[in-house]
Amino acid sequence: MTVPQHQMLSGRDLVFLGPSLSLPEAVALHPEAVIRPPIKFGDLYAVLACPPARVLIIDGFFHAQTPIWQREILSALHAGIEIFGASSMGALRALELAPYGMVGLGEVFRLFDSGEIEGDDEVALSHGPAEMGYVELSVPLVDLRWVLGEIFGNEPQARDLIAQVKSWGHVNRTVERIVAAADRLGLNGAELRQSLAGRTRLKTLDARAALTLLADSGPAGVNKTDLWMIPDPAPLDVEPRLSRLVNGADGRPLSLRAQLQARAEPPGALSDAWRLSRRHWFLQDWCALTGQGPNEAEVSRFAGQAVSEYAKAGGQTQESWLALHGLRPEEMPSVFQGSATSDWIARRPLSDLNLICQFGPEVPPEMAVLLDWAARSGVVPPGDTANEVHATAVWLVQQGPLFFGAVDWHEDVALLDTSIAENQLFARAGS
Repeated sequence: MTVPQHQMLSGRDLVFLGPSLSLPEAVALHPEAVIRPPIKFGDLYAVLACPPARVLIIDGFFHAQTPIWQREILSALHAGIEIFGASSMGALRALELAPYGMVGLGEVFRLFDSGEIEGDDEVALSHGPAEMGYVELSVPLVDLRWVLGEIFGNEPQARDLIAQVKSWGHVNRTVERIVAAADRLGLNGAELRQSLAGRTRLKTLDARAALTLLADSGPAGVNKTDLWMIPDPAPLDVEPRLSRLVNGADGRPLSLRAQLQARAEPPGALSDAWRLSRRHWFLQDWCALTGQGPNEAEVSRFAGQAVSEYAKAGGQTQESWLALHGLRPEEMPSVFQGSATSDWIARRPLSDLNLICQFGPEVPPEMAVLLDWAARSGVVPPGDTANEVHATAVWLVQQGPLFFGAVDWHEDVALLDTSIAENQLFARAGS
């Protein structure tokens, strides 16, 4: 996104739209809105720095690109943006997030909310590209239900047709195949074809109504609700460890958190540990996803060797080094897990790692693993970043674990563990 485009959103309505309604009609209904293509992962994160007044989600990608995450919408709600959903992907996400402040609009949302329909396949369809106006290549199930109800009411054959079509998968729900199935069940296929061609889609009616509502409702703020507060990501058992007393550099007893804060006082002193602690999380999560990485014995051996070397270099015993860092022997594997994982990956050629992505020999193993984690997790970086390996890796680390939903990750503990594992807890800038 260019800077002018970014700034253009401030105070305006942002609408994500695709096949549910044509762009010219949407512009006519809400001339002041900024209209973007169907929403995908990252689209809301990208506008948080200069947020719109309101967001209306109508259409979104299901399969072609990473779908919008619920957590991303929650982050936008938490930032104070009013978010509405209708018609398609918007109705689905509004159903899931209504308790947290997202507002659902329209008949499709009502059908989901009442339990009359369920499943994202109700609104999914196959369509052409934006250049072709998102021409529909299949029929959304929710629209077929609506048309059949209008023509045939509650006839058993109509219910049987819905059951058949639902079993096909959305890409196969073409008009021709649906009409042929209707004829086989004794329904009037010709009438159904005519109705499917001539009736306005239910999803379209909802999109029109939602745009009209926003255009006519005046300034933002009238739909504000008590928003769900993002929970504290800290596990319940971290405070005792952070409060554990150790002797500081001057011999005074301080908590481990105080030691970490003292280390952070010089500008930039924790920047390396900050990046390293985040990178370690991605490497460990990749190991969990792929079933690879060091086993418990290897991690324990790595931790023992590291502590032995640090103690020897400082003229200490291993026991005194552990005591100085407020570390108990049984905690060593968890503290050194990230460093051991990084070491395990770095010592292996790419051919020995189970990667779904292909990289040349010039790409370091750790960087390849970071990008492989993104591919396995369905994460699509911003456009300018996605084409460059190093930029993608940097972007992942900058976003950090919490961005991707790791609510059990604690920044202070991660920094503490990394500082201890790198023998840097008592280091000072310039010393």
